[in-house]
Amino acid sequence: MDCPSEENLIRMKLEGHSNIEHLEFDIPNRQLTVFHHDNIEGIETAIHDLKLGDTLLSTETIDPSDPNNNFKIDADSSHKKRC
Repeated sequence: MDCPSEENLIRMKLEGHSNIEHLEFDIPNRQLTVFHHDNIEGIETAIHDLKLGDTLLSTETIDPSDPNNNFKIDADSSHKKRC
């Protein structure tokens, strides 16, 4: 991913995945962070199918109730949001 057009392709490809909470694109560094719940296999497959040279760099589990993480729950929409 190295341009806004590829970002849009990824957004469209992942649009139907209800387990995705947030996508964070860092185009200059060619990185995408996907905040999700449940299984990641469908997300990985969808990104890989775009043939943009994907590589999984890392995965991390966070506890949204932990006050030390950098997420908050939006009471109106029940979605995690980046602070």
